[in-house]
Amino acid sequence: MSKRDPLRPYMDVIDNMLTQMFREDPSFKPQGGRLGENDMDYDTDEKSMATLRRHLRGAREEYYRYKR
Repeated sequence: MSKRDPLRPYMDVIDNMLTQMFREDPSFKPQGGRLGENDMDYDTDEKSMATLRRHLRGAREEYYRYKR
């Protein structure tokens, strides 16, 4: 995503979430998991970025729940 893209701030939030996960747990290595039919089907608009962030937050919580 270009630095000039108007949605770049939203992608930065998502990127920061992943960076924080790597800092908190160096053994965290995303494997892709079970990708469903619509998992990579995100448009480039605010609503889609919010959906992606929500899914990432849910995946993060599930990851830590299983890790404990």
